[in-house]
Amino acid sequence: MSWPGRLILLILLLLLAVSFYPKWTKQREEDSKPKLSIQQRKLPAHRWKLKTDKPKLIIDIIPNIDKEVERDKWKEKIAKRMKERQEHLRAACQSHGLNIRGPDLLHQPNPWEYFINKEHNFVWCNVFKSASTSWMYVMNVLAGYSQHFLAKTSRVPLTLARDRYPRPSVEQLESVLNLTNVTSLLIGRNPLERLVSSYKDKIVGALPGTLHDKLRRKITLRYRPGSELPKDNRGVAVLPRVRRLPAKYLPTFVEFVRHVLEESEAGHEPDMHWAPVYSFCNPCQVNINTIAKVETLQEDTDFILDQIHLDKEKINMSKKNSSPDGKSVDSEVTNTYLKSIGPTMYEELLKLYLFDFNIFGYKQLNYSEL
Repeated sequence: MSWPGRLILLILLLLLAVSFYPKWTKQREEDSKPKLSIQQRKLPAHRWKLKTDKPKLIIDIIPNIDKEVERDKWKEKIAKRMKERQEHLRAACQSHGLNIRGPDLLHQPNPWEYFINKEHNFVWCNVFKSASTSWMYVMNVLAGYSQHFLAKTSRVPLTLARDRYPRPSVEQLESVLNLTNVTSLLIGRNPLERLVSSYKDKIVGALPGTLHDKLRRKITLRYRPGSELPKDNRGVAVLPRVRRLPAKYLPTFVEFVRHVLEESEAGHEPDMHWAPVYSFCNPCQVNINTIAKVETLQEDTDFILDQIHLDKEKINMSKKNSSPDGKSVDSEVTNTYLKSIGPTMYEELLKLYLFDFNIFGYKQLNYSEL
């Protein structure tokens, strides 16, 4: 190659080297910097913008609304249940003429056992032996008593409640029940399950010296054959003068039922623990829009607490009362007791509690079906 050609080639190589030098120096500077791990790198604002091999999950992108949707469906279901029960009660009341106002007590509102909490727009009629202990607890929490105080106090819950909730007049009760946003609660239970529960709790399990202890002694003396009882020095049947009545002198369920039926036949006011609900709360005479039942009590309770804006997670709704023997009173236990009274007394009980069976929608079984 001639000398001029070599000169031209040298100039071209120098120009090419100059053009690549900045890129080479920049790459060298980058290579000299310490490398950061993926954990050390600053992540972008949204994790799905990060280029990784991990599959993207839709739950990372779209808010999880499944629980909210399910809860809305659940509330609609329970609200529909409450509406159906309310309509059933009204129809049953109308069929028996119990919704008509009249001069007798049965055809007038009876506000005696109602509790009104104005802050939560909540009204409850206390039906004894129908989850009454649990709901009395709720009413006391709503009244402002702390759960710590309620767990420690020896005062009777009903007394505590009445200190905060005076018994309302008919006018006061009706004015609150006619509000559009009120929740008015009545709890239903199979009438004969309630009767058996009352017997086990208030007769068999009566505390010494209480009114029910005196009542059970009276029942035993009245209906137990004299040959099966001790005698005094005059030969009159008596019970041992001891504080705790021996088990063999407790009234049998048959003796208890005889007492209930004869008291009703005589027109005497029944004990509040087994009094028929239709005459105790007179629900046919007032506006009841929420009916819970023992069979669906947990679901119904959750719904009602939500309605009155009380967080169930912040209140101890565990069972507050139980039978003396620790066994709950269900249909099987009830039927065992009912079989002992025979078909005649059983039919009389069905008549006594007929209206309660109807307004709450419970089926009356034949004696042969027990």
